[in-house]
Amino acid sequence: MKTEQYGAHPQRRLLNERVDAGVSNDTLNGLKGSDTMIGGTGDDTYWVDASTDVVVELENEGNDTVIATASLTLGANVENLRINTSGAMNASGNAADNLFYAGTGDNVIDGAGGIDTVSYQWANAAVSVNLSNTSAQAAGGSGRDTLLNIENLTGSAFDDTLEGNFGANRLQGGLGNDTLVGGAGDDTYVLGRGEGSDVIVENDAGAGNTDVALFGGGVAADQLWFTRTGNNLDIAVIGTDDKFTVADWYSGSAYHVEKIKTSDGKVLLDSQVQSLVQAMASFSPPAAGQTTLPANYQSSLGAVIAANWH
Repeated sequence: MKTEQYGAHPQRRLLNERVDAGVSNDTLNGLKGSDTMIGGTGDDTYWVDASTDVVVELENEGNDTVIATASLTLGANVENLRINTSGAMNASGNAADNLFYAGTGDNVIDGAGGIDTVSYQWANAAVSVNLSNTSAQAAGGSGRDTLLNIENLTGSAFDDTLEGNFGANRLQGGLGNDTLVGGAGDDTYVLGRGEGSDVIVENDAGAGNTDVALFGGGVAADQLWFTRTGNNLDIAVIGTDDKFTVADWYSGSAYHVEKIKTSDGKVLLDSQVQSLVQAMASFSPPAAGQTTLPANYQSSLGAVIAANWH
């Protein structure tokens, strides 16, 4: 990896700079002035401190990130933008699928084209964000944010509430115990290992709608434990504190996710869930730290698991 830092020399601090990278993963920092930074192949990182800075990337030259302290529109072929200021800042995307990291100040983020994601990884407290609201909204640990043309949300390290809109949204709470609220589209709810206990709120009776609860982080089908708790469905990763609760599952099919998926490629339909709930009701969940089914559980539950997961 190479780091290029230009503009640090006293006689060049305020001059405009052109910085060219090579074929590795480079970090380019123009510092003062209006800079043109040209990346090569590799996953490049650009530090931008002026709206007049220009980042140049060509097609198929890696996954590139701009870390900005000034309002910026991403140039073509740049994928990611991190807002690196606690002040107000605007960020706009391009035609690609962009990932924006919101800052802690008041941000206006416009994804423009593509399927775009806003992450609140850097928030300093819990956030509450609704993609149906295109006005400035108090996001909690991330100031007052305006989100335009954004399809997907990733939460913070705290207990967040993330809400989708009429489109197909991907909602991932991240760390903390989060509430994920879908809209009218085909939504995907994601839970990774170590990401806590999240609640899915669905109420969509649209014909042909397909919502998905996706377990990432190497979670396999035989590591999920299904339990009815009141009107809710709990889907827990055995031996851990990670869990999806699908609120009001037993109140009707409108409250279901239609598919449950694991990172090993297996799929369970909502119509097959009750078979697993009934089979597992005769057992206590495996103890904390027991991340595989004990042999006696496997002999009793293996057949029903295999018959329903495909």
